[in-house]
Amino acid sequence: MKTDKIKEMLDRFYDTTANFGTAVIVRLKSFFISFVITPLLFVKRVGSTCIWGFKKIIKTLTKNIRAQRNDFHYDFQNAREILKNNRNADSTEKQSTFKLLRRFIKTAFSKHRPFLITCFNIVMPVVAAVVCLIVFANINNNDFALKVTYNNKEIGYIENEQVFREAEDIIKERLAFGGQEYTSDVVSQPKYKISVVRQNEITDSTEICEKIIENSDSGLITACGVYVDEKFICSVKNESDASSVFKNMISDYCKENGIDPDDSKFIVDFSEKITYVQGLYSEKTIMTSEEIEEYIKDHKKSESMSYTVKLGDTADSIRSKYKLSEEQFYAINPSLKKDTAISIGKKVNVIRSIPFINISVSETVTQTKSIKFKTIKYKTDALYVGTSKTVKEGKNGKKKTTSLITYVNGVKVSEKEISSVVTKKPVAEKIYVGTKPIPSLADITGDSSAVFIWPTIGVDYVTSPFGYRMLYDEPNFHRGLDISGAAALGKPVVASAAGTVEQVTSGNTGYGYSVLIDHGNGIKTRYGHCLADSIVVQVGDKVEQGQTIAQVGSTGNSTGPHLHFEIMYNGAYANPLDYLTKAKDD
Repeated sequence: MKTDKIKEMLDRFYDTTANFGTAVIVRLKSFFISFVITPLLFVKRVGSTCIWGFKKIIKTLTKNIRAQRNDFHYDFQNAREILKNNRNADSTEKQSTFKLLRRFIKTAFSKHRPFLITCFNIVMPVVAAVVCLIVFANINNNDFALKVTYNNKEIGYIENEQVFREAEDIIKERLAFGGQEYTSDVVSQPKYKISVVRQNEITDSTEICEKIIENSDSGLITACGVYVDEKFICSVKNESDASSVFKNMISDYCKENGIDPDDSKFIVDFSEKITYVQGLYSEKTIMTSEEIEEYIKDHKKSESMSYTVKLGDTADSIRSKYKLSEEQFYAINPSLKKDTAISIGKKVNVIRSIPFINISVSETVTQTKSIKFKTIKYKTDALYVGTSKTVKEGKNGKKKTTSLITYVNGVKVSEKEISSVVTKKPVAEKIYVGTKPIPSLADITGDSSAVFIWPTIGVDYVTSPFGYRMLYDEPNFHRGLDISGAAALGKPVVASAAGTVEQVTSGNTGYGYSVLIDHGNGIKTRYGHCLADSIVVQVGDKVEQGQTIAQVGSTGNSTGPHLHFEIMYNGAYANPLDYLTKAKDD
């Protein structure tokens, strides 16, 4: 029973939905016909009617014009025949040609007035359009400019007065070299007049400069200007006078250095850009070939460059090398502070004097280079911190390279690799690096009071800590502490713990003057860069903790007075700051 009711309800729902859908479709169809189809049909009818009417008008108009044209043509032929017969008529019957023409024209305008007006209305717009195009084309190719009159002579057209000022600046540069000062007498004031000219008639400042000089009374002559890096140097009567000087410079350089200029692997040229410009110059700027040679020899120029600080360099030694005053040096190196040591590998700015003209030689060189092997490190707690074990030796590879090496005045300035082919692949080095902590001195000796004390007296500033650091632009592992401070030179160096002197070195390489003390149980300490001849202990001496053994110095590979202090356990290097427990001032 319930199933029948549900089925009946569903049937009603379907019927209702179907009826609603049918009604919607009927409404949409009615709407589409009323508001889309009907308006389109109306527009089509109106358009067809308009087109039909327009064609009708055109047809009628064409028919009328054709009829008037035929009528006009008939009258024209008739008038032509009358004029022909009049020319052949006897003198007694002959009429005035002028009177006949006037009568024909008058008759044509009175009889064919509508036809002539129609022709006029058609022809005149076409003529007007052609005239407009011609005028526009002429206006587009022309522009407003200033006509320049200089010393009563027209010298050209310029866009504005600034062009003339730029021409004056060029003249000033040319005259300055010859010692001739620029005055109002050199270039007089021009006169300007607004003109309409073609764009290709407008001149630039260089052309105006030549015209000014040409029309001036300032002792200027036609010559060839010599420019180095676009800076005017002098002028010569003939370009060959200057070019021969520079060609001889390159030729002499090649002979002196055994370079074959015809060899394709060499490119010999000047570092500077040398150009020659024909024009008018002051007579005072004229030079001979010999004078140009003397000028090049006698003149120098300055060049900024960076300098990498090396072992033994100081700010004063670098200044002295490049002949810079203290003010100049620190002005170009604002990040540096006075009375502060400069670390090795740091780049500083300097200014050097170089020749006025420099010769560069680029050479193509093929060579075999080494490919440095990579080092792969594996951490292990089987080794102490600071120790390592190589399990596989690394081997460098090889590659064949072609490089373009450039020298300036014999000094190598750049090397650019052009091509490279690997001939032997490198083999990576594998190293185990210890992570096992080094026990304290108390743990090793079993003495709870055992400590390391600060190894210097009156010097307590750590300038370089234990661990990796950059040295000569390369990562470098620092095995100890560098201790320094104000007036460090000569301060006492003391034994950090009691022990036996194992080694004493003297010299100016590596650690310099140094002391190695054995404290037993695999523990050792090193004291490096001590003052020359300041060590007061010998190998085998027993020393007590705090006993003076030397003085702070700067021997060996050192950039300034300091003590290099190391702590070692069974060959492993430890961070001394982890074990120095006594106060630094004690």
